Amino acid sequence: MVTVNIGALLEQGLTLHRRNDPAGAQARFEQIITADPEHTEALHALGVISAQGGNPAQALDYFDRAIASDPGHVMAHFNRGIALMELRRVDEAIASYERVLEIRPGFDKARTNLRVAMKRAGRSPETARALALASGWTAAACQQHGVKLLDAGKAEEALAFFDLALTKSADMAEAHCCRGIALKALGQPVLAIAAYMQAIGLQPELAQAHYNLGMVLQAEGRHREALAAYDRAIEVHPAYAKAYNNRGNLLLELGRHEEALAGYDQALDFDPRFAVAWSNRGVVLQAMNRLPEALASYDRAAELDPDYAENRWNRAVCLLLSGDFSRGWTEYEWRWRNPKLRLYGGKQPLQESRLTADTDLRGRTVLLYAEQGLGDTLQFCRYVPLVAARGARVLLQVQAALLPLLRDLEGVVAVFSGDDPLPAFELQCPLLSLPAVFATNPDTVPSPGRYIHPPPLKLQAWRQRLGPARGRRIGLVWSGSPKHRGDSRRSITLADLLPLLELDAEFFSLQKELRPADQTTLNQTPALRYFGDELHDFSDTAALCELMDHVVSVDTSVAHLAGALDKPVSILLPFAPDWRWMLERGDTPWYPRTRLCRQRQAGDWRSVIEILRTELQRG
Repeated sequence: MVTVNIGALLEQGLTLHRRNDPAGAQARFEQIITADPEHTEALHALGVISAQGGNPAQALDYFDRAIASDPGHVMAHFNRGIALMELRRVDEAIASYERVLEIRPGFDKARTNLRVAMKRAGRSPETARALALASGWTAAACQQHGVKLLDAGKAEEALAFFDLALTKSADMAEAHCCRGIALKALGQPVLAIAAYMQAIGLQPELAQAHYNLGMVLQAEGRHREALAAYDRAIEVHPAYAKAYNNRGNLLLELGRHEEALAGYDQALDFDPRFAVAWSNRGVVLQAMNRLPEALASYDRAAELDPDYAENRWNRAVCLLLSGDFSRGWTEYEWRWRNPKLRLYGGKQPLQESRLTADTDLRGRTVLLYAEQGLGDTLQFCRYVPLVAARGARVLLQVQAALLPLLRDLEGVVAVFSGDDPLPAFELQCPLLSLPAVFATNPDTVPSPGRYIHPPPLKLQAWRQRLGPARGRRIGLVWSGSPKHRGDSRRSITLADLLPLLELDAEFFSLQKELRPADQTTLNQTPALRYFGDELHDFSDTAALCELMDHVVSVDTSVAHLAGALDKPVSILLPFAPDWRWMLERGDTPWYPRTRLCRQRQAGDWRSVIEILRTELQRG
């Protein structure tokens, strides 16, 4: 008799599923339930695979069996609700989500799904009346009306009409595909994927379903499956310019730049007036540091669609990166119309009271405010004294974490956080518009040296905390916020910096947050002192920075903080850097004592750190 190692099979199945091999995973889980028909985790996993494969009825059976084996299995109840929603058994789905919240009250995603299901069950009176009037329509008419509602941004109402169409003609592939679009708009990616899979099962040659499936899979981080979906869309419809474009976006996201460029070129072969593809072509060329070609692509996109805000933003960044500040700052104002950025909490600055280069500021109260990240605020608050010097009474609104540090900034009357009530003011300007107001170019960047000072009491406390220096002190920062769009390119691991710790110096971590892998490395690195929760806000970080002889940082807010403190800084930059560092040069006009350490090849941090190690060794 052959003994089945259920634990090993389960681990293999879960690993294969994570690696996007559903067939291999399914085989392992089926082996488990052959040996143990009531194995809860294997039944649940088979349900998930069935749901992802577009078979909600089979998924429901597996989830029911998993719950019979373990009535308290939260994820089986949760995924059962998703399958029931896909089967349009809304009342039963509500019961499943309510059971989830009984078991785990803090399960926010279940609460969100419950709200969607309850809204679906109790549609608005207007939608109910519309559905009643449409009860005699053909399936095609219901489908067409749903598309109109979808185009009008009424995804919930549109979904009701697609559902009605499918009650009249369950094998209507287009209605399943449109259901997927509506579900994606409603923030239900799992249900959207299932809807697209049903459409494809009914009509394998429906190119739009493959394309839409690719988009939602890409958004969910399932890159290999998304690429296969785009490839299938192109196979079915060889002139599908949008599919080539989105395939290029995915390859760009994966760092496969040459392939992405080829994809955009193929899209433009089929649709030379495709402004989005021209702009995306510029993005990948910029990522390859081919700036003149990138700018030409952005220019072509702007010719085709002058109001395409994302392209104008891309063009601004390219101009600034190339050192063309005069045109770059003007174009940079398009950032407010780029919906992907959501600057200043998504609020638009008031234009009628906007500060300009010609505004007479004498005796007037001006509000300057942060709009982007902490590093941007630290970099551009240097302009506050310039505004004050023109006779203005300056109010400054910044992120709460910076309040203690910026209260004593030269030229400021008062500093507020974003949640504080503001006094009356006459004029206003976002911080990153000030370079345009002052006509800043690379030769006229205001570089006042030190323009930020740590609070004296904090500095004294940290001096006592560190004790007497035993040698040169070097502060290290190796990662920023994982939410940053370019974090995968700019952040490194603590392990990458270990060669520096061979130098004859004392080493200190200047960052508060640690990722799991870095925590493991830190535990094995006693030579690096880490302070964690002792860094309450940026005034603590500033005081600790002030006590360093040298700071080494990736491109994060701490790099700007050290520069604003006029400390010697080495900033580690990826091959395609942020616009403010421009290209080629090893210095920067923004921080005179800063050295830029650039990758010469994308992803190659080892050589950058080795060169930096040699420079630091020389002193």
